[in-house]
Amino acid sequence: MADQGGIFEPRSPLIGEYLATVQPHSNNINLIRARVSFASLSGADPVAQRPPILLVKVRRGWNSSTAEIAKEFATFCSLDVRQEGPGHYLLATNEWKGARKILRTYKAHPVFRVEPYRYWSHSPTATSAFRVCCSVATASLLVFLLSRAG
Repeated sequence: MADQGGIFEPRSPLIGEYLATVQPHSNNINLIRARVSFASLSGADPVAQRPPILLVKVRRGWNSSTAEIAKEFATFCSLDVRQEGPGHYLLATNEWKGARKILRTYKAHPVFRVEPYRYWSHSPTATSAFRVCCSVATASLLVFLLSRAG
């Protein structure tokens, strides 16, 4: 509203205006560090819209820490760093632009190798389980073939 001097005087929003604004977010739980931004209690959960987690492998012979890795990649975007194993670090960010820039910049880097994290090929648990399954399958096949030949 303007008075005679042309100065705008803001009015306080009505409660109905607040409720209309938050209505699309009712029955949702905000998830800060997850692949999805929220979980819905009254319907389907949203499709993941966050960038992939990046795996950083540090070349052997180079000592590194979580703090050093965070400092190295912090110039691109805000991110979280977790050590996955010796010389292996996971980077999580909520910015697609930053994740793409990191992948492009470190594509042919002599010390750091950066790639999207894939659970089935990078997780120590998954790769160990895969190796055990392959060993059992190979041993079973070998026993089967030996029993047929004898």
